[in-house]
Amino acid sequence: MSSINRKFARSQSSLTRRADYANNSAAAATAPGYSVADLQREIVARKSDQAHAKTETTASSLAAPQEKPLTAAQETRMLIKQLEAIIGPPQPPPPSTADITSVSNVKPEEVSWLFKDWIPAGKVSVIIGEPGLGKSLITLDIAARLSTGREMPTLTPSPEPLAPKHVLLFSMEDNVADTIRPRLEAAGADLSRIHLFPNGGQRQFIDYRSLISLIKELSASLVIVDPLSAYLGSKHISSDQQIRELFADLAAIARHFGTTFLIVHHPNKGRSGTAVMRSAGSLAVTAAARSVMLIAKDLEDPSRRILALVKGNLGPPPPARSLCIDQERGVSHPHIRWAGAAKAVTADTLVLRTGREERAQISAERFLRETLADGPMPSKDLEELALAQGHSRGVFSRAKMAVTRSTRTGGIGAAGTWQTSLK
Repeated sequence: MSSINRKFARSQSSLTRRADYANNSAAAATAPGYSVADLQREIVARKSDQAHAKTETTASSLAAPQEKPLTAAQETRMLIKQLEAIIGPPQPPPPSTADITSVSNVKPEEVSWLFKDWIPAGKVSVIIGEPGLGKSLITLDIAARLSTGREMPTLTPSPEPLAPKHVLLFSMEDNVADTIRPRLEAAGADLSRIHLFPNGGQRQFIDYRSLISLIKELSASLVIVDPLSAYLGSKHISSDQQIRELFADLAAIARHFGTTFLIVHHPNKGRSGTAVMRSAGSLAVTAAARSVMLIAKDLEDPSRRILALVKGNLGPPPPARSLCIDQERGVSHPHIRWAGAAKAVTADTLVLRTGREERAQISAERFLRETLADGPMPSKDLEELALAQGHSRGVFSRAKMAVTRSTRTGGIGAAGTWQTSLK
């Protein structure tokens, strides 16, 4: 008998006795050296050895041609079949409960806010809005307040003094020297506490090791990402899975370091539906964020903006806020001036009204272009004709400002008239 045959015979006899013991004894799971897990490990080891086994023959087997000798691989497969017939195939280890805890062991905590009722601290928030409405200005205003310890523009001021904090800014759409710095200065920021990369810092944001190192080194309380689409790396904005993975990673970083992420995002091209559906790309953006805000024009006053909460599941929804983009005389850069509550406005009504009013203004602008195509017309007659055709006075006024200009002709007083023509 060859050496491998002798080894196989001994292994088969030993494993068979152990399998019989495991199969017949209720104590097999705890008997030293005879558990089912041991036998399963034997099977796995045999499967691994199969790739390295070599075929051997003996003189006795050559002398007995009626019994063809088994190769080492065949012997191993036979042993595996015998063992699996007794104890079944190897099973994966049971899931570990080392990281599981009972809810009763978790100490309750109050929600901490960076901007009360709007931006929870240590979490991920998103602000959505059309280009040019002031999303970046709002984030810089918040950064400026945080850098100097000024309170946020809440409707109920806090009596507690605030400590100045550091801010980490990732921005790809605005130049640092001619836009970001002047705007921060106009907002009254402590520039020494606001940190950024002149080239935008895409690589540093995508590399979580660099991002975490920066947050730790600066003790950054706020990280602004403007806009989200510029910092996705290889991820696609329309992929639910990839966006959820990104937000899960940012949420874990925020939770561990107590850092707040404020992300600027663009809306989709839709003009209907609810506000939560206005996010460009995957809906995971609004689903994964803990707070989502929407900025839009105030249709009653085009010089104002309205900020409304789309989603906020950590507290009662605050009333929408009215704000202005001011530019003081002699100052070349604008800043945010917060006003009071915007009454009877929610994110959903804002979206619906914006879509409806936008369609009405498009219709009014078309009327003006067609009516004035052949030349100027007395302003009073033009307005009467517009109202007679069903255009509201407010929509007509906004459309008139957008596509026409007015000039006075015929002298001063009653002798003169206002004429309206296309720009």
